[in-house]
Amino acid sequence: MNRSSRFIDSPRLQAIAVVVIGLLALSSLVLYSVFSRSPGNLNSTSTSQQPSADSREVGELIGQLIDGFNNRNLSALTRFYGNTSTVYWSGVYAPGEGRYHGSDVPYLLSFFLGGVTSLHMTSSNLTTNTLSPGMVNATFSMVMKEESAYSGPTNATMSVQQQWVKQSGVWHIQRESWNYLTWESPCVRC
Repeated sequence: MNRSSRFIDSPRLQAIAVVVIGLLALSSLVLYSVFSRSPGNLNSTSTSQQPSADSREVGELIGQLIDGFNNRNLSALTRFYGNTSTVYWSGVYAPGEGRYHGSDVPYLLSFFLGGVTSLHMTSSNLTTNTLSPGMVNATFSMVMKEESAYSGPTNATMSVQQQWVKQSGVWHIQRESWNYLTWESPCVRC
């Protein structure tokens, strides 16, 4: 009798083989279910989760913020920032590059809009994450096309990160970061 026929005839070895195969199959299913979920939503189930009311509100406010830029409306923009807000602009070429706090933010926005005769910004890939009630992080991409009396036509893409906080029933941007990924203009540093 050869070695493989002894294995087939031994009930004890057959039982061990069934248990080992069963454990391998079970561990494969567990690993598949863990690694097949998206990294940002490890607690997801087969039903889709709805964003929180806070996340929905912040998403709508980001739309209003972009409308404020497109309408070049400084007062519509500054209402989203408070005395404790921090804004940071950086990247390949960021007009007004640096960090701005509280009352400096309106000056940054005024500088940004100064001389702009036409501005069109669009956002994409908006992701919101409710950290706690009244605190939401948002990330999105933004494309900007502007016409300026100073620098001519300009196209830029930015990666934006924001932290929104709700205080006394009013949302404002606590922290904001614009990372300019591209900047195309006939006037490189006007």
